[in-house]
Amino acid sequence: MKRLLFTLAFGSLLTGCGDHHQTAQKIIDSPVIGTKEKMGENQPLALDYGQKWKIDQATQNNLVNLQNTVRAFDASEGKTIEDYQEVRLDLADGITKMVTECRMTGPAHEALHHWLKTFMNDVAALKQAKTLTEASDRYKTAKDQLALHTSYFE
Repeated sequence: MKRLLFTLAFGSLLTGCGDHHQTAQKIIDSPVIGTKEKMGENQPLALDYGQKWKIDQATQNNLVNLQNTVRAFDASEGKTIEDYQEVRLDLADGITKMVTECRMTGPAHEALHHWLKTFMNDVAALKQAKTLTEASDRYKTAKDQLALHTSYFE
């Protein structure tokens, strides 16, 4: 997982700020599969001895930005498949920013990435949507995973 995050962060730095959509597309078009994490591949996300995991301010800010992206998209009307692809790229930008700004370590970091792996895969799945219904369903799955972070992190 550390190798993947290094690759993602390094790749983001190489492309520079002007290519955010391109960088985000590279990350989001490559779902995180087959990585082994210290929390366990198939274990559900759990609290830290009954308490929410503590996250740093940069991560919190990036999660708020992702939530704002979802709120803005939800407020729009007459969504098309192209709109869902655009929000996929916007979410990918947010994920890229969160990954590159991450300075967390230890068990809280592992828990965050356990959650993030699923979120990244859910956002990546939006690319495969061929119908409006399928795009809507896949978006809802990603949105629900994003909302789940408030149950586990503070």
